[in-house]
Amino acid sequence: MQGLYPALNETYDAQFFDPIFLMSNGSVTTGPLGGYQYSRVVSASLDDPQSVIVAGHQNCMLHQTADLEYRNSPETQDLVQTSGAFYNRLYEFSLRDTFDRSSANYLNAVSISEFLQYQYLHNESLLHSLNEDDIKLANWYADQYTFATNGNTTASSPIQSSNVRAVAGRSMASRVLDAFNTNIYNRGDSSKLTFLFGNAEPAVALASLLRLPSPQQSNFYSRPALGASIIFELFSLESDSYPIYPDPSQLYVRFLLRNGTDDEAEFHPYPLFGLSPSNTDVSYSEFEEELTKFALNSTEAWCLQCGASSAVFCPGILEEADDADASSIQNGSKSNTSITPGVAGVIGAIVTLVAIGMVAAAGFLFFGIRMNRRYKSNLTDIKGGIKLASDSNLALRENM
Repeated sequence: MQGLYPALNETYDAQFFDPIFLMSNGSVTTGPLGGYQYSRVVSASLDDPQSVIVAGHQNCMLHQTADLEYRNSPETQDLVQTSGAFYNRLYEFSLRDTFDRSSANYLNAVSISEFLQYQYLHNESLLHSLNEDDIKLANWYADQYTFATNGNTTASSPIQSSNVRAVAGRSMASRVLDAFNTNIYNRGDSSKLTFLFGNAEPAVALASLLRLPSPQQSNFYSRPALGASIIFELFSLESDSYPIYPDPSQLYVRFLLRNGTDDEAEFHPYPLFGLSPSNTDVSYSEFEEELTKFALNSTEAWCLQCGASSAVFCPGILEEADDADASSIQNGSKSNTSITPGVAGVIGAIVTLVAIGMVAAAGFLFFGIRMNRRYKSNLTDIKGGIKLASDSNLALRENM
């Protein structure tokens, strides 16, 4: 990430001026180490309306209700029973110092998987009592749970859980559209790159809405691997000999996934919207039309979708929207309270214009691991560099 912010004195022949370097006495200071730049990072807590972009499932009351509905379903109770012996063995050999016995079951599959994954990477003694097949099976159960509660858009229920289960993907889709539309409006002159750091849930939800999971692409039924990167790339096929921003009708979108950080891991394109494997490039007009069908285009829309949301910002936003609606009725107009756009882009081959990189904190680039903490111990001793639910979500803004 720091490579995106090179030392200014090595980048510009003349002195680079930034208002933040202007002192009160009128003099201009410079950073150390040849004009070293710090990455500009925006950290949004769950009390910030912007957090719904990268954590739309958090604080969403109806999503929690849908989760509870799944946990109490006959299908899930069968899984709890059939997996019981496996989790009992995990408890005896590796979980007893961290989890209550009552928590060692499929309902806590994600937390258990994350704990074992961390121990597998940092505690070689784990394999003295478990084998890699045990860890793979724990990961499989966690993948099953995550997809069922965030990516299963075919389920039906009285609360329409199929819509709310993928709410994290719906709020993130809005940011993707805002990003591309803003870049197109400015003809590529600004806002060329944005990274979003989040957990597995938004990635799984958005992939499901994009109709990526299929028998041919079964990896999308699972959580992204640790360190996975998801890219949306906006580009044209026009020659780079004529660097003029193309007409929107000449723009295309490509989806790519680098599922991990291993040396052999590559960015691989996948077809969106159930298209054939050869159709990895989709016109922007079609991309926009498809995402508009499910994207939540405002924080207000998210609050309404989530019902009686526990998010502290919803009452104020909904009250403000009601006031605006009342005013617009009097004036004969309707206001738009869309989420502030953030644009993403990467200059690349074939005159690539803009790409949005959802780098998963160990899930869009480091999959953010979150412990639900339904168990007894203080987990600070195993946290290390892993992102927990109490940590803020991050968005990297461009340095303009």
